[in-house]
Amino acid sequence: MNFVKITEVTEQFSISSRTLRYYEQVGLLKSERPPFEKYRFYDSENINRLQQILVLRKMQIPIKDILRIYENQDTEMLVQSFVKRIEDIDDEISTLSQLKTYVNDFLNAMIAHGVSHISALPLLYEKVGTEHLPTSKQSLSVERLNVITDKMTKPLDMDIVELSPMFVITSIRADSGESEIASFWDCLSANQIPFGKPGSREMFEYQSGEDTVIMQKLPDQIANTIRCNASTEDYPFQCREFEGGLFAVSSAYLDEDLGALQNRMLQSFDDNPGFEVDFLHNGSLRHDTLVEAVYSPENTRERVNVYIPLRQRKPNHVDYPGFEITKSVCLDEIEKANPILREYKVDFHKITPIYSPHYQVLQNGEAEFIAWISARKLDTNVAVRLPFRVDIEFLAEEKSEEYLWGTTEGSLWFSHGACTYTMNAENYPDKALKKHELSFQQPVLENEFTYQQIGYIPHDHYNKLTWIVG
Repeated sequence: MNFVKITEVTEQFSISSRTLRYYEQVGLLKSERPPFEKYRFYDSENINRLQQILVLRKMQIPIKDILRIYENQDTEMLVQSFVKRIEDIDDEISTLSQLKTYVNDFLNAMIAHGVSHISALPLLYEKVGTEHLPTSKQSLSVERLNVITDKMTKPLDMDIVELSPMFVITSIRADSGESEIASFWDCLSANQIPFGKPGSREMFEYQSGEDTVIMQKLPDQIANTIRCNASTEDYPFQCREFEGGLFAVSSAYLDEDLGALQNRMLQSFDDNPGFEVDFLHNGSLRHDTLVEAVYSPENTRERVNVYIPLRQRKPNHVDYPGFEITKSVCLDEIEKANPILREYKVDFHKITPIYSPHYQVLQNGEAEFIAWISARKLDTNVAVRLPFRVDIEFLAEEKSEEYLWGTTEGSLWFSHGACTYTMNAENYPDKALKKHELSFQQPVLENEFTYQQIGYIPHDHYNKLTWIVG
């Protein structure tokens, strides 16, 4: 079988090695690296597939559709992809045709009105929809132009980036609380603070009410000086820590509608499974939308990056199947599937009681604990990440468990983060109401599960509880 080195593939097909790696990551291509070879090689089958992929991409068939085409191995998915692409092209042609019609009618109306100066265009724009378009073309008026413009708007090209924390000086004066940009530039120059270069992610602007605010990163030496001695003489502007974090970023020219771009960016995350816009409880953004100047490929047009704050979206439990109780699995199988990688033994003397429960370490090395109410608990001072396993050996005295609403049985529970795991929950004095529940919250998703009559704790002798959380 003939193999072709990756460097030859990139040269022959004018494709980058990074794109080839991406095709491998998503499962479209496979390469091999023979022993003692520095480069990857592709066989003839994968070379043929690459040629097919490149043809499909030139026809603007999305990668997700190409994946489905190869998964199905028949022509049905290929035909569907072509039909969908043809429909998209038809829509684009129709939209361009409508725009052409509108521009032509507007030109005719301009000639009919004898418009000879650009200042008259706004008035003509308002009248053209009702006065000079035939009834059959009334839909191509101002409202229709807005619809056409929306259709022609290109899909958002966004990246998700992490901005580094930094100490910044802003154009907001420390005394008045108002933004003064002209004197702000003078302050930076007087203190020899270098202006952030375009695209350096060191200088941004944002809107605060009706004010435009400039935010400039400070050199470390100056930042440390201000932190230690906040003098307002040399730096009469507000300085603060910028926390950074995740942001979505998209680019536009300044002559384009930045407000519309921001709204599209915000709306684009409504159904995003991985990220969401980082709103605070009061409805405002974690940080105002940032605008950064970048180098423009067109000398006559200024270009900017627009940043909106994001956070990772918590998974929603409705997207995952429910639990099934399995009775056929044995303990050995569970332990084999969840090997112990690192073990922590809790020192009873280093446990921290919370809200003053009864807790003492006995002479025999055991610990005695009575909570009375659920808010009183113990902190083991051991931090672990998911997945983890808890082994607890305990004795529950039935006589000492009478507490709270007259119940005769207590429960044993532990917490990790915001999730709680409980044995023998929901028990009441009336035997008919005793549920003996096993209850817990699923990690990360934090949805709650309860299973009745399987969480009973035998009393007055030692038990061992092993709980694996993943």
